[in-house]
Amino acid sequence: PEDVQRARVLARPGMTKQKFDHIFNLQLHDTHKRTRADHVIDTGTTHENTRAQVMALIASL
Repeated sequence: PEDVQRARVLARPGMTKQKFDHIFNLQLHDTHKRTRADHVIDTGTTHENTRAQVMALIASL
């Protein structure tokens, strides 16, 4: 999610809100990226759930 991404990036040394906004606005929106992806792993859940998704994807390839 954008709020998590923003918090992580702004915690980096030398990063400002203005720099983040500029970089963020140059990128494709996340929903657009998802429509173009062959596979999407939801990492916003538990470690175990994320691992299960990865293992299921690997098994399907």
